[in-house]
Amino acid sequence: AEWIDTELARLGRYGIPTIEKTIRSAIAKFHPDKLDNDPSPVPGKDQWDVTIDHGAGAGNGTSRLDAMGDSLDLAKFHDLISDEATT
Repeated sequence: AEWIDTELARLGRYGIPTIEKTIRSAIAKFHPDKLDNDPSPVPGKDQWDVTIDHGAGAGNGTSRLDAMGDSLDLAKFHDLISDEATT
């Protein structure tokens, strides 16, 4: 719950879709065993994508990376990037 509160404060948005997305992210990050492991195709899977926008960064030399995909895979990817950034 604390992680969700912190994430929502960081995002600065508190609408229902943002809250639901943040809760799903928390489940993937902290309780991946609770995710539905149904092997059937996920609706909208053809819309999964990774995009980078070099004009949307916080300043010179920064960019924005957005990804849509499997929650568990993206949580692992996020942790990998965070670990690398810390290093």
